[in-house]
Amino acid sequence: MENREEEDTTSDVPGHKCPLLCDSLHGSMHDRDNSPMMRAVFRSPVCKVYRFQTESSRWMLVREQMSESPLSSSLPKQLLSCYIQEDMRRVQELGDLCDLSPYWDGLRSDVIAHYSQLISTYQETLTELNKLTGLSCSFKASCSKSDRYLEFIPVNLHTQRMQVASSRRTVWYDVVTVGAPADHYQGFKQGGLQRLLNKPDGDNKSVSSAYCCISYSPEESSRAREVLSSVSQLQPLISGLTEELLQAALEVNSQRLQDILHSLAHRTEQFVHALKDELVKNALLALHTARPAYHLSNGHVHVTHGNGTGPRPSSASQDGLRPSIWRQESIPQNTEYDEEDWVSWREIC
Repeated sequence: MENREEEDTTSDVPGHKCPLLCDSLHGSMHDRDNSPMMRAVFRSPVCKVYRFQTESSRWMLVREQMSESPLSSSLPKQLLSCYIQEDMRRVQELGDLCDLSPYWDGLRSDVIAHYSQLISTYQETLTELNKLTGLSCSFKASCSKSDRYLEFIPVNLHTQRMQVASSRRTVWYDVVTVGAPADHYQGFKQGGLQRLLNKPDGDNKSVSSAYCCISYSPEESSRAREVLSSVSQLQPLISGLTEELLQAALEVNSQRLQDILHSLAHRTEQFVHALKDELVKNALLALHTARPAYHLSNGHVHVTHGNGTGPRPSSASQDGLRPSIWRQESIPQNTEYDEEDWVSWREIC
């Protein structure tokens, strides 16, 4: 059990009254531990009650309890469910990009295959976790740290509470202890999270030069997540206000119409402002250059090599003008889009 500092909570209880206080403390805590709420959060409690005198000859009564928690498995289950939903949404978004050039379509297929494998692994793990019953669903011992289906469950997680009491005052100290998170199941083959985070982008040999030009700084990535979050929140709000506007029009309620129109105008302004971000423009440009029509209009054909180095211009491209994505170090900023591109982007948003 983890060592903890205790705050001296003292009283003038005589020695012959101390056992009564100790029994009272133990009885009240026993009733509380057996309540439905406590049984739902704590399992297999181990309790120890003791007393001792301080330097001032006063008595201190202490009750320590260590319990397992069903949250050890229920929270990982919810996390896995969130991962599955998130990755399925990503696969759906990739599928909604419609037709792409052969190279970009190959990249999309690789990403979809990667996420499909993750989804399958998450679902298999979640199925096995749902089979756990009894004590196995509330505690993962050190001897099970390499179990494949338990890799999302924390090792040796305990909830601990120390109660220090006297006849005047009671103080509680709550502590959660858990084993250090580590990649026990995979045998630390990837070198840990810190190494992965610091891994240079140049180590990824499968990323082509065409794809490298579409790279973002951490600040831009953070802003992109904010834009996506804002758009995902505003889109259902605008749809809901549109439905309310239609209902108010059917009811011929002028005051409600004005209120809804005001809210709709405000939300629409926020939506348009979010889409005006430069990152959105760059994303649309990248999508435009990935369309088959873009390469056909430039008279170029991308050839994908089996060595994973990505597309290369054909011989016609080498003799003539190369596509702008090969000429420039970044995505072009003034490319015109046709109506089909704008419609596709609107549907994605």
